[in-house]
Amino acid sequence: MSLFLDRIKTPSFLFFSLLIVGFLLRSYAFQQNIEFNSDFGRDSLFAMRILEEKPTLLGAQSSTGGFYLGPLYFYGLAAVYFVFGYAPQIGNLVFIGLNIWAAYLVYKFLKEQVSEAAGLFGLTLFTFSPLLITAARGATHVPMLPLITVLSVMALYRALTERKMPWHIVSGLAFGLFFHVHFTALLLVPGYLLAVWLWGGKQWRERLTAVAYHISGVVLMLSPLILFDVRHGFITSQAFFDYLFASATGGEITANFDHWTTSEKVFNLLKMFTQQTWLQLLLVAGAVLGLKKSWPKKFSLTVPNLVGLLFGSMFVFYLLYSGYLYAYYLVIPVTLGVLVFAILLAATPQRWLSLLVVSLMALSTLLATKGGYQPIFRTIQHLSAITHEIERHIDATQPASFTIFKDSRDGLTSLGYEYRFLLQRDGYVPARELEYHLAEVMYVIQEDGDADPLTLGNWEVTQFAPTEAEELTTLELQGKTIRIFVLY
Repeated sequence: MSLFLDRIKTPSFLFFSLLIVGFLLRSYAFQQNIEFNSDFGRDSLFAMRILEEKPTLLGAQSSTGGFYLGPLYFYGLAAVYFVFGYAPQIGNLVFIGLNIWAAYLVYKFLKEQVSEAAGLFGLTLFTFSPLLITAARGATHVPMLPLITVLSVMALYRALTERKMPWHIVSGLAFGLFFHVHFTALLLVPGYLLAVWLWGGKQWRERLTAVAYHISGVVLMLSPLILFDVRHGFITSQAFFDYLFASATGGEITANFDHWTTSEKVFNLLKMFTQQTWLQLLLVAGAVLGLKKSWPKKFSLTVPNLVGLLFGSMFVFYLLYSGYLYAYYLVIPVTLGVLVFAILLAATPQRWLSLLVVSLMALSTLLATKGGYQPIFRTIQHLSAITHEIERHIDATQPASFTIFKDSRDGLTSLGYEYRFLLQRDGYVPARELEYHLAEVMYVIQEDGDADPLTLGNWEVTQFAPTEAEELTTLELQGKTIRIFVLY
């Protein structure tokens, strides 16, 4: 069976079927159950402002730490809106398409550099990973991380193979894309630089030059953000280094947010490949068999050694990381893990066992989603029903200015960016996010609970300082009771 898998070519129908199934798993009923949350609303609002107001040198602010990412993501989203109009649903499909492109590159890269079996296993693991499916349906920065991860590995391998200045810079540029998307790429930096040092040349001067070229590429990719920082007293750099210190030492970052123990970190990482514990154990067992068979006698530059180093170093720093963690923070290590597990499973002497494990993992994911995805509340359709009520009230009363506050159970993003974007898209422009005190009226969208809006102690409400509240309407949307208030 191993010889058979070594020689056979992946049938075209199987290759395209996996890509099609991957697309369907990520796009099924996307208008009814892909969430349009505050993060995507914020991104969409900023992209709209790029098109209608002025360009920006800043990207999104990190959820903790207060530093900013690069702006390229916003320009990409602005380009989508420029072509297709302000339809977040098109953004959903673009993100899903980027995810499927990443799946294709996994197959192509492993097939060309390792083996046909590794390519097939990699494509299958990527297609059916619960986390990568969820990430593609997230419609914010996170869906792009798998593609950037694969592109970075491919560019780095090419740079270290060629050992030429242009490719080193291209690799740095590719890696720099991470810092326009999500700060979890920081855990990959040590392994990336170590790989450049180990394989960037034979002499230490060559290695140092290679490292310098790669850093130059990253700096070039981040030049808009650096320019902003230089012009504003390095405020985001200071926040960035403060965050690094806090992450390394724990402190308030660990105390104030959810965090996982070491065992939980390992378990949650494996869960992102398959939900079944016994399948997780089989996956690890197959990887161990492949590692035992293919353990390198010399740590030379090969694709298995490179991705093993990147994954291993990130896994170590992931275990050491003291900050808070959510599942979607694992997108980069899971993408690297897909490459590692595919390579190791393809190296096992019992290749039929590897094929069985991968097939069972795919079947497990299909069975878990056999009933489809459950409809959710936070969709464009439901949120638009809320904003239309606000628009009718604005048309009837003609306030000089208005603002929005979202009162939800999680207490996150009370600015209500998703509502702000939908209103501004329809021509109803709210007061800027930090200008609550300038608005004539405030619309409070109560998504959870029954608190008196006049008693809310949130910064946004206290800045507005309301003295009177009127209930505008109550809506029933996807099992939720939504109350809308007007504060004066």
